[in-house]
Amino acid sequence: MKPDVFWRLVRKCWPLFGGAWCAWLVAQRLLGVSIHGDTFGGAAYWMFGLFFAIVFFLAGAAVAALLGRLVEWLMRRVGAGVAAAVVVATLANVLAIWQIGAFVQATYPGLRAPVAVEPKPARSSGEPARTSQDSRYKTCRDPRPLDAREAAAWDSECR
Repeated sequence: MKPDVFWRLVRKCWPLFGGAWCAWLVAQRLLGVSIHGDTFGGAAYWMFGLFFAIVFFLAGAAVAALLGRLVEWLMRRVGAGVAAAVVVATLANVLAIWQIGAFVQATYPGLRAPVAVEPKPARSSGEPARTSQDSRYKTCRDPRPLDAREAAAWDSECR
């Protein structure tokens, strides 16, 4: 492969890699959501997510192509060779797309929102909360209680 062909190929990859990185910002949030057959919410979330992934891909590709060409043009005007100009432009692309991604994630934290965690009740003392014997029902996986009042409560809760 000729050196000139190699550098042209590197130049052609700038928009591809810039767009892929920016689309990944959106797509990584889509991977944790499953589509259920009984609701439209998951499918709508995926449709909007894919739309914005395409928009981010196009924006990242445009930024990478523009920035790469600009840095390469500036380097060539200074007197650098083709190899040095393309290498510096590629490095500038990587750093710029990385910083744009960090800025977007800091500005719009919903793209990397943490997974919801069940809240833990705050206790003022180290002793466990006391409950009366009548209000203490375990789970519906436990067998039906023998006491009539507890069995009635278990039936109303678990059936």
